[in-house]
Amino acid sequence: MSRYEEFRRRILERAATELNRRFSVTTRGLANNHGIPESHIREELFRLAELGLISLFAWDGERERPYNEWPDKASLFANTTDKGHVHIGLLSAGGELLSKDPAFG
Repeated sequence: MSRYEEFRRRILERAATELNRRFSVTTRGLANNHGIPESHIREELFRLAELGLISLFAWDGERERPYNEWPDKASLFANTTDKGHVHIGLLSAGGELLSKDPAFG
């Protein structure tokens, strides 16, 4: 399994094990933990969100705003309102994928 496949799987697994099926992270922290460039981490998170496997959002100072409501990808990740954190939640399709395909990557 490649680092990227492992990363995608770990994101879904982590969300599945969290109490509210969601957690917050910084892309820098994910990059350090997984040995993947931060720009690629951001691309992978967007890919998982666009596939409908995770919800991806950030606090804009007033509310949690989904990734697709930000002007662009850079704006979401450059937002410092919540110390650069993005929030990830498991959607039913992501949970179903984990349960059906233990080798998901």
